[in-house]
Amino acid sequence: LNIKKKNNNGTGAPSNPKSPVQVPEITLDGRTIHFVTPCVGLTFRLVQEDEVCYETEITSDVIEIPQNYVGSYELQILRGDYIFYADIELD
Repeated sequence: LNIKKKNNNGTGAPSNPKSPVQVPEITLDGRTIHFVTPCVGLTFRLVQEDEVCYETEITSDVIEIPQNYVGSYELQILRGDYIFYADIELD
């Protein structure tokens, strides 16, 4: 996964972590996302052309992406001021 900072829209100062940001490690098997590093409580999103198409809270170490999402998406995991992302293709 890659990493980028969220835009700060005047809602407070961005956080300045004192340690390096830990990038989540995931695997994708078909439509099943396995979280190798703990991500419970974080937000999972599928984004297409800057529009959030699917969003859910991560509640376990596995997420099944619904069948009605087909095509190219940016997979995102949100943690605080950071967005971890990767491009995926769903059939």
